[in-house]
Amino acid sequence: MAIQLFMPTFDVEGCLKEIRECLEKGWTGLGWKTVELENEWKNYTKLPHCAHYVNSATAGLNLAIDCLKDYYGWDADSEVISTPLTFISTNHAILLSDLKVVFADVNDTACLDPKSVEDHITDKTKAVCFVGIGGNTGDYEEIEKICKKYDLKLILDAAHLAGTRLNGEIVGGGCRRNRVFFSSCQKSAYS
Repeated sequence: MAIQLFMPTFDVEGCLKEIRECLEKGWTGLGWKTVELENEWKNYTKLPHCAHYVNSATAGLNLAIDCLKDYYGWDADSEVISTPLTFISTNHAILLSDLKVVFADVNDTACLDPKSVEDHITDKTKAVCFVGIGGNTGDYEEIEKICKKYDLKLILDAAHLAGTRLNGEIVGGGCRRNRVFFSSCQKSAYS
């Protein structure tokens, strides 16, 4: 016997109206609806450069890591500290960019353990990839401090964090001060 604990609610007619409009105009790819959604996301997050939609969070991560690698001239020996407790795309994006994944432990939050991250930093470490698994922010603020202390880039795999706030702000918003920041939240990448 299955017991459903949560029942999502959808504005079915509203959704169908939006889909119908696209289909009637013969537009099924990126277009005016994408721009509308990007603008709504910018308004919601209060982050003016946050929405550049791609087809998946995985594509957003690939784009973010490739941009960081190219911009900073990271070579194939460069390391990105990440978590083994995530969907495989997180770490595949690092490998796809020909960078090395270094696994740090997670703690009781199911997110990166700041002490383990710090223990894994070497002279080859260029970035830390933080995954907000299940909407959980874990010790995100401590990871931010570590990145700042060691001048590391912070890659936020925020595929699970859409709408999540930390201290009243969208997660990752504080990172934009004084360094480049990329995210895959809601299939976007921003700097």
